[in-house]
Amino acid sequence: MKNRLIGLTLCLLALIAFIGFHTMLNVKSRNKDTAYYILASNMFDKNGELIELDTDGKLIHKRKLKMQDVTKFNFNQDRFIAGGERANNNIILHGDGDYKLFSLLDNPNYSGVTSINLCDEKIVAKKSLEKLGSFSFQQDVSAIFTMNNRLYCIADNEICEVKDGALSDGEYTLPEGTFVSSYMSDNVGVHIYCRNENIVKENQKNHMGYIIQYDKQGAGMVKETPVLIGKRYDHILFFPREYIGH
Repeated sequence: MKNRLIGLTLCLLALIAFIGFHTMLNVKSRNKDTAYYILASNMFDKNGELIELDTDGKLIHKRKLKMQDVTKFNFNQDRFIAGGERANNNIILHGDGDYKLFSLLDNPNYSGVTSINLCDEKIVAKKSLEKLGSFSFQQDVSAIFTMNNRLYCIADNEICEVKDGALSDGEYTLPEGTFVSSYMSDNVGVHIYCRNENIVKENQKNHMGYIIQYDKQGAGMVKETPVLIGKRYDHILFFPREYIGH
């Protein structure tokens, strides 16, 4: 009886070890394949998600988050920070997918931020922005950024270089029926989340739009990643893992 009990205990320990090892392999596989972190939230409820997608839009992993109306974001080195504009909930996300939720000033009545950033170990949240300069174009400009130390913008859904205050010919046109929701650049290329004007169902998922990677150093290389998720959300923020995976 004693030997049988020892045998059962050893089998149970072996099974636990196998499950733990298999889980570690799955975690590593998820982190390796993840190209984008998607932070999804709604305006009037705190049922959000942190979603991981590969470059083809395939779901790698997702986690539920108590987040509401998260629309403001920035990044510093290997960390992303995002915050709610109408709700006092904020998140810091690391390149390995680890994250921390927090409230500014520990004040539940704080209404949120209009901009947020990381400065070393400090969090800076501002309510106003200073005007630095202006351009006048006839086109609808929805984004402005730099690539190879040159100024670019998205005008009428086309990526254009700005030269001497004028727009050059478009280098790339965003998918039809979309608009720029958010974007970020590392001075080499630009990533753009363009949201579908009309959200449609595709393979029983909501086709929210595309994340476009435009690499200026790659001879204008373009990669379009569809954002297909199970639930429709008011707000989608995306973080390229290549920006924070170092």
